[in-house]
Amino acid sequence: MKAESNADHIFHRELNRDYPVIDHGDGIYLYDTTGKRYIDGAGGVFVTNLGHGNKNVVAALAEQAGRVSFAHTNDFNSTVALQFAAKLIDLAPAGFAKVWMSTSGSTANETAIKLARHYHLLAGNPEKTRVIARWNSYHGSTLGALSLTGQPKRREPYEPYLLNFPHIDPPYCFRCPYGKTPSHCTFE
Repeated sequence: MKAESNADHIFHRELNRDYPVIDHGDGIYLYDTTGKRYIDGAGGVFVTNLGHGNKNVVAALAEQAGRVSFAHTNDFNSTVALQFAAKLIDLAPAGFAKVWMSTSGSTANETAIKLARHYHLLAGNPEKTRVIARWNSYHGSTLGALSLTGQPKRREPYEPYLLNFPHIDPPYCFRCPYGKTPSHCTFE
């Protein structure tokens, strides 16, 4: 089954494009309904870094879904959240004591901006309002996260709505924005 352009009920990013319909995944691969195999180059970056169909992940998800799907953090805690936070703190460098859990990278980035602002307000520095981001970066799809994102094609349609965060060039010796080479560069 291949979706026909504008024939399904999904609001796609590109309206006049045919999207393969994925039937299943296995490890690093996705398979469409015609049997064609794709390397999933995006899922590992975002949400499936342990691979598709990972039996340990599937079992853990099923076990947790059988216990409780969601308990709002305004009012409740959960054993798995406490265990997860403790494990993260064990893995973190010395000095970390608390974990903020987020449901997406976009909200994690926006929360980081808010935490930085709150810190400066508490420290008596209300004038500290600038967040510096890098060009060629991706921080998420919400307007705040997109304001940080340094990919002009992603930003362009929404420029009137974006916050004015300054952007700097990333350290990228392979395609140096200053035309330098590692042997002739003092920026390192």
